[in-house]
Amino acid sequence: MSSTPGQWPIEAPSDLEALAPTAAEDDVYVRLAAEKARRELVCDSIRAHLAEQPTTRAVRACERRWHHYLSNLADSVLAERQNQEQAE
Repeated sequence: MSSTPGQWPIEAPSDLEALAPTAAEDDVYVRLAAEKARRELVCDSIRAHLAEQPTTRAVRACERRWHHYLSNLADSVLAERQNQEQAE
């Protein structure tokens, strides 16, 4: 008797262990989840800081400061990486 989907009783149950993620897939998932959590934490903190501003003009000014700060931060990280690559 051959099994067809939805047939009862099941003659040969599925091997659920074969469907389990591997250790490498678990590591990737954990890294991605940590990255997402860190990003959300930072974005929520910036959003809270913007929400504390008393006026719309203050919100825009604060947004420009955050943008400037983030751009400078990225520039410094890029410079460090370039220095590391040149040292190698």
